[in-house]
Amino acid sequence: MDNNTDIDKNADIRDVEYLWKKRFGLIQTPLEHISILLSRPDEWEYEEDRYYHKQFPQYTFLLEYEESDNRRSLFFHHLHSFSSYWYSILRVFHYSTQMYSCLVTVLDNSALTVPCPDSEFLSGHNQFGFSDCIYYYSKDSLKFRFLRFFFFEGSQRDSLAAPYVMEQHLSVVLLFDDKEDALDFRAYIKENMM
Repeated sequence: MDNNTDIDKNADIRDVEYLWKKRFGLIQTPLEHISILLSRPDEWEYEEDRYYHKQFPQYTFLLEYEESDNRRSLFFHHLHSFSSYWYSILRVFHYSTQMYSCLVTVLDNSALTVPCPDSEFLSGHNQFGFSDCIYYYSKDSLKFRFLRFFFFEGSQRDSLAAPYVMEQHLSVVLLFDDKEDALDFRAYIKENMM
């Protein structure tokens, strides 16, 4: 849908305005913008229990420790040398409006914070009475952006533990390009289960 302008004429002002807005990130939604900003973790500051972007301080997020102890551990909590873990709620704000939230867990004695992966159930119950499911991240999701952000932040703080913990975590949690790939994989598994 490109528009070519004749050499002896000027481009339409609406097209020029749109291109400048696109260039400066003014046509994206706040969630799309924060997703892009998370790809540069060194541009974020941590202050008073809150992260904020240095250039765009209207974007902030915080981790609220969850007091409740009634959440059960997930299988990947037991992979790590220190089996201590806890949950927090990640809340993302644009100015004072909460735009996104998800559950995160802190692994291996505070070595790494990770968003809890998405899950898809495969069947009702297996022979042990548990539901079979897969845990995964979609590379196009905000959860995956935060996974990478917290890995960078953890690596800066403790260069030895964070890469090891991340490697262990991703050895059992699947990565897909998008949600559609995860659903296709689930359908394939369900069709081929014994």
